[in-house]
Amino acid sequence: GVKPDIASESFNPLDLSNLLEVNRLQIRLRPFLGELPSTTLAMLLWALARLDLLNNFSVDMLLEIDTIVLGLEQDLTWQDIGRIDYAIRKSDDRTSESGSLISTRRQISECLVGASRVAVFELHSSSSQNNRLPGELFLSIGKDQGLPRPSSDTVLVVDDAELAAGLEQRGYTVSVWGRFAAAGCTCSVQVPPQHCPGGAVLR
Repeated sequence: GVKPDIASESFNPLDLSNLLEVNRLQIRLRPFLGELPSTTLAMLLWALARLDLLNNFSVDMLLEIDTIVLGLEQDLTWQDIGRIDYAIRKSDDRTSESGSLISTRRQISECLVGASRVAVFELHSSSSQNNRLPGELFLSIGKDQGLPRPSSDTVLVVDDAELAAGLEQRGYTVSVWGRFAAAGCTCSVQVPPQHCPGGAVLR
């Protein structure tokens, strides 16, 4: 059959199921592994593991792959981390053949933990920024632009402490219902007992 062009931008790792000769496959892959973007490499390793090919690679090839992965820690997305972790676990049986492979696998484990922390922080930061935008937009509305004037009626603010603080600064009486625990803030499954005739603001 037609062999996939590894260098092509349209290369699909799943096409490797047509390459039955593992040694030939390793020879074809070796020149390109170090040039692949982290996401492409992660998908490739995942596909090789799913096809039970990675576990048949030589120890030298596995060490080369490990070295490349270790150099990509700062570029890995959470999807990449999951795919690489799967691939590494699928070929862990080979560590008994090489002390060097045991060492690199230990390093990769630490690398993936570090990359996971970075990915979680980035996701949290992005989520927090997106969640803040509606409140910031609401607070940017001036009194002469339609924002209701403060009254003695309590306003219920859900999940947005910054918005609550902003409303208090503008003279509103505020009750906060935090449904999620974060940054030292406790949460509650129940609406605060205060009556809030002034309305509610949802994030």
